[in-house]
Amino acid sequence: MIHLRRCSALAAVCLASLIAKPAQAQPASPSLASVRVGEISPATFTAPFDFTAVDPDATAALRAKEAARLPVIVRVKPDAATDAAAALRTAFIVNRERFTATLATEFGKGKLTDAETEGEPFTRFRTKLREDLAPFPLDAPLAKTWAMGRTADQTLTTWAARLEAARRGKHLRPDALPPEAWNGPPQARLLPAAFDAARLAANAAPSESELVPLTDLAPISRARAEFIAANDPETPRGVNEFLATLLEPDCEFDLALTRRLRDERTTPLRVTLHYERGQTIVTAGGTVTPQVKAVLEQLAAQMPLATAPTADAERRERLTTALLAAGAAALLLVLLFLGLWRWSRARHVSEEVVIVDEQPSLPVLAADATPVERARAGMMELVRDRFVVALLAQRRGMIDAQRVAQAELADLEARLERLHAPLQERLDIYEKRIAELEADLERRGQENRELLQATITLMQQKMEEEKAEGPRVKMN
Repeated sequence: MIHLRRCSALAAVCLASLIAKPAQAQPASPSLASVRVGEISPATFTAPFDFTAVDPDATAALRAKEAARLPVIVRVKPDAATDAAAALRTAFIVNRERFTATLATEFGKGKLTDAETEGEPFTRFRTKLREDLAPFPLDAPLAKTWAMGRTADQTLTTWAARLEAARRGKHLRPDALPPEAWNGPPQARLLPAAFDAARLAANAAPSESELVPLTDLAPISRARAEFIAANDPETPRGVNEFLATLLEPDCEFDLALTRRLRDERTTPLRVTLHYERGQTIVTAGGTVTPQVKAVLEQLAAQMPLATAPTADAERRERLTTALLAAGAAALLLVLLFLGLWRWSRARHVSEEVVIVDEQPSLPVLAADATPVERARAGMMELVRDRFVVALLAQRRGMIDAQRVAQAELADLEARLERLHAPLQERLDIYEKRIAELEADLERRGQENRELLQATITLMQQKMEEEKAEGPRVKMN
C-alpha cells in the first residue's frame, strides 16, 4: 500500500502548481506619453497589433491643397447703387433746408432777389456757410439758386448720374483681403446677399452664383481715388470729392460660409500610416519627430480597446485555475478518505503490509509551464497512484480469500476423517456444501463474493480428487 504521506505530497504539488503560478518579472517599459517631440526616444517602440495612424503633417498639407481649390465666397448687395442715390438725395435735401433756414435768419426772409445774390453780404454769407456744410459742395451757382427759392433738381440729377456712372460695371470690395481669399484660387464666387447658405454645398454651384476673378473686385479706396481723378473742368470743385464719400462697398466676404465649405470638402481627406504587428515605430536613441509623436499618441488611444480581449482572457484563465484548484482539493480529500478507509480495513483482515519500494518519480515540468499543464500532470500522477493502490488492495483481498477457503476446506476434511465416512457419503457432503455456498453466493453482496467463489472452487477440486482416488481401504 502506498503511504498516505506520499498521496498528500502528490496532491500538494498539484495544488501548489495551480495556485502559486511563478511570477515572471516584467521590466518597466517607458510610457507612450513620456516621449516628447525633439527628444531622444528612451526605448524602441513597436506596434503591438496591426493599426492605422493618421499622419498629421501630410494630412494638413493635403487638406490645404484641396482647400485652395475652393474660391472665397462673396456676398453682393444688388441694391447698392440705389442706396447710394438715396443717400445723395437725402444729403442734398438736408443741406438745402439748412441753407434756407440760415438764410432766413441772416437776411430776415427766406428768399432773395437776383440783385441781392450778387451783393457783398450774400458772398460773405455763402463763403461762411460753405465751410459749415462741408463736405457738401456749396458752390456759387447752387447757393444763388437756393437763395432765390428754387430746388435745383437739375443739379441733383446731374450728380446722381455721375455717382451711378462711378459704380457701373464694378463690384467694390473692402480694401483688406482676408486670409481665406489669399489661400484660395484667384477667384471669388459671388452670391446674392439674401441667398440661403444651407442650399450651398462644397461640390455644387447654384445658378444664382457667379465666378469672377478677384481682380474684378475693386478696392473701395482705389475706386474713390479714380472717381476723384476723373473730374472734368465743367464739374464744380468739391463735387466729385463729396460724391466719392457716397461710394460704399457692395461686396462682403462671407468667411464663415467659406470655411464651412472648405471643411466639408477637406475633412474626409487624410493621409494614413499602416503599421503591422511588430513593426518598429521608433528605435531607442532615435529622434522623436512630430509624426512619431502623433503615431504614439494614437496608439495609446487605441490600446484600451485592443487590450480588452486580453483582460477577458486573463480573467477566464484565473477562473479556470481556481476551478482546477478546487477540484484538486476535493480530489485530495476523497483520496485521503479512501486511503484511510482502506488502511483501516486492511488492519482487520491481515497484518501484511505491502510496500512499493519503487515508485515512479513526479513529472518534471518546465519552469514556464502553465497552470493547466501543472494541473494535468498532478491529476495524472494521482490517478496512477490510485490505480496502483486499487491493484494492491485487490491482490491482498484475493490472497485473504484463498487462505480462508483453504482453512474451511481443511476443517471439513478433518471432520470427515473423524467420521470415517465412505466415499459416496463424503462426495454427498462436498456437493451439499458446494450447493450451500452457491446459494449463499447469490444472496451475499460484492464484498464476500470472492471469498465464497474461492471456497467453492476448492471444494470442487477436492471432490474431483476424491472421485479420482476411489474407495479408501480402511486399515485396522
